[in-house]
Amino acid sequence: MFFVLSKVLFIFILPLTWIVVCLFFALFSKRADRKKKWLLAAIVLLLFFSNEAILQLVCVQYQPAANTAVDKAKTPYSCGILLGGMGSADKFDRGYFTDNSDRFIQTLALWQHGKIKYILVSGGNGTLNERNYREGDFLRAQLLRMNVPDSVILNENAANNTFENAVYCKRILDSLHLAPPYVLITSATHMPRSQQVYAKAGLNIVPYPCNYLIANKKLTWDKWLLPDTRSLYLWNKLIKEWIGIAAYKITGKA
Repeated sequence: MFFVLSKVLFIFILPLTWIVVCLFFALFSKRADRKKKWLLAAIVLLLFFSNEAILQLVCVQYQPAANTAVDKAKTPYSCGILLGGMGSADKFDRGYFTDNSDRFIQTLALWQHGKIKYILVSGGNGTLNERNYREGDFLRAQLLRMNVPDSVILNENAANNTFENAVYCKRILDSLHLAPPYVLITSATHMPRSQQVYAKAGLNIVPYPCNYLIANKKLTWDKWLLPDTRSLYLWNKLIKEWIGIAAYKITGKA
C-alpha cells in the first residue's frame, strides 16, 4: 500500500504537474483577472524549472562533494555497497542499464583498483510491472561479465526501497563479520537520504557519491537565458529526494 501510495503522490510533486494545474485554472477561470494570474504563475514556474543555471546552483549546494579519500586509501575497505536504481527491465524481464549506471562504473573501478574487497549489490524489484526482475541479480550478472569473481560478489535482491536496502545489507554484512566502515556507492542526490537511512540502521559507512545530477560547471549566459527541457526532468529527481527524506524522517526510518 505504501509503495502504491508513494507512486501516486509523486505525480503531484512534479513541477510539470504544477504548471499544468495553473494552465487548467487559467483556461477555465471565468474572471479575466484570475485568468491572467494563473497564466502568469504557469509562465513563472516554467521559466524557473527550465532554467539550468538555477538548477545547478541548487544541486551544487545539495550534492555532497566527491570523496577522494577513498580513491587514495592505501588499505582496502572490506566491502563496497552498490545501491540499486540504475537498472530496469523490459516486458520480457530482460535487464538493462538506465541513466544512473555511473554507480556501477565507479564500483567496478574501486574494486579493480583494490579499494574494496567485496561488492555488495543491493536491489530487488522497485516497480509494479517487472514481476520476475531482481536488480541485485542483474547487477551480479553484469559484474561477472566484467570478470569480477563470483566469490567477491554479495547479492541482496529483495529490497524495494532505500530503507529495505539498509536493513537487508546489514543482515548480510553482520552474518559475514566484515569489518566496518563500508563504502556506500550511490548517486550524489541520493546520498544524503541514504546516509541517514544507513546510519539509522546501524551501519558505519563512508559515502562515495557519484552520478552527479549536474556538475559544478561554469555558468554561461545561455544557461541563464535559454530554457532547458532536461532541467524539468532533473528537478523531478531532486524533489523526489527531498520528499523521500521528509517521509523517512516522519516514519522514523532516517
